Amino acid sequence: MRPLRRPAAAALFAAAALLPAAGCDRHPSLDPKRPPLAVEPPVLRLPRIPFGGAAGGEFRLRNEGDEPLVITGIGPTGCDCAVAELRLPSRSGDAARVRVQDRGMHLALAPGEEAILGITLDTRRYREPVRFKASNLPIQFEGWDYVALEYSADIWVPFWTEPWAVQLGTIGARERKPGLVAVRALEETDFEILAPSEIDGWELQVERAGDDPAAYRITVLPPPELPLGGLLKEFELATSIPDMPVRFTVLAQVVADVVHGPDRLLLRPRQGVTEAELSVRTVAEGGRLHILAAEVEAPTKEAWPVRIEPLEPDRAWRVVVGLPAGVEPPLRATLVVTTDDPETPRIEVPIQVFDLPAPSR
Repeated sequence: MRPLRRPAAAALFAAAALLPAAGCDRHPSLDPKRPPLAVEPPVLRLPRIPFGGAAGGEFRLRNEGDEPLVITGIGPTGCDCAVAELRLPSRSGDAARVRVQDRGMHLALAPGEEAILGITLDTRRYREPVRFKASNLPIQFEGWDYVALEYSADIWVPFWTEPWAVQLGTIGARERKPGLVAVRALEETDFEILAPSEIDGWELQVERAGDDPAAYRITVLPPPELPLGGLLKEFELATSIPDMPVRFTVLAQVVADVVHGPDRLLLRPRQGVTEAELSVRTVAEGGRLHILAAEVEAPTKEAWPVRIEPLEPDRAWRVVVGLPAGVEPPLRATLVVTTDDPETPRIEVPIQVFDLPAPSR
């Protein structure tokens, strides 16, 4: 760690002097705004945490004054990686546990009463490797200055996984779109990923990333068919390092295998836009798709010209819709496409015929 420059150090010590101390080394009579609260330990040092794991510790708080000490808030903890809980050993039942809030509390500690404030640090909440964590937990009181409880932890980070969340986007139920995860060593250069070839229908392939012995590439392949809707699949793969698995999730929105776009066709005849096209394709692995018919349903007597063109044999098609002569905006119609897919036999896409207003002079 580089030494602080004199101006920076002076500013830091000056700022620290304004904060109330967390320990009991300052006598209340010398600092009338500091609550008569004893805190042990003055600084809580959590056990060393393997990255991806959690550890916790406790502060013991005691009211050393002659009157009740009212706590009005505890926190915030600074991030969602830290969770605090408060216990009162001298009380029983529901009164023995108090919900921790950063404001709105009204907990009166009787003279001599002790409270135990536990804090848990969960490194799974981090979005990037962190090897050391130091923070403070403020406690607010009624009629007194707040007290900042300091805690810290060393975090063991043997390797880094990227990404933690594999985003597959919108995929077909039988598309089998693969996801890729990279694992690279940080503190451990000799480890193995002990992954099976299949988990819950998902296929996994683990291989070294080039000639680097400290880097791996993991490919995940979805099952032959996924349920429609939102997908969140969590993976935890053991490694040769005890109690240090590789963790990641796969996220996707699963839709029917036949997809189309755009969601709406726009025609503007006075601007020269008298045709619009729709693409229809199957994303299923090895799937086949044919369009059986395509027509326009409109409140007009004119026949709408529609033609079907192949984009990819047996998989993807283009449907082109033309505006018949004599049809004036504004008008709404519907393109109806019939396919041979049993799950998506009919596709309806709205058509809007309109013109932009003339520019003002």
